[in-house]
Amino acid sequence: MEIKVKNVSSRPVYFLEVDLGFPEVINTEIDGARRSLVAPLTYGRRELMRKGNRATTEDAPIRSGESHVFKIPSQYRETPERLAVVKKVLVTVYELSFGDETGFLAGIPFPSGKQ
Repeated sequence: MEIKVKNVSSRPVYFLEVDLGFPEVINTEIDGARRSLVAPLTYGRRELMRKGNRATTEDAPIRSGESHVFKIPSQYRETPERLAVVKKVLVTVYELSFGDETGFLAGIPFPSGKQ
């Protein structure tokens, strides 16, 4: 499976996390607690989500109008038997950084009032 995202904003995106949630696939690997499987897909440096970190010339953005294709990492590929229960996939843009200390975290602009 692949997920294609397109930057429809007027600003370059330097970090992006898209979470794929599989509500019917139960995962107990972290601590034995039952929870649905979530596969985080990331682009860029996560450090750009922290105050004081800005994009550098070494960071490659997804420019306005450009797309990026995420591929599911091998550790989240499930056996066909487990995937047979999947009836829906929840896609969430969880984190996004414009590389200038602004962006979105869980749908909320940061810093507040800057978008």
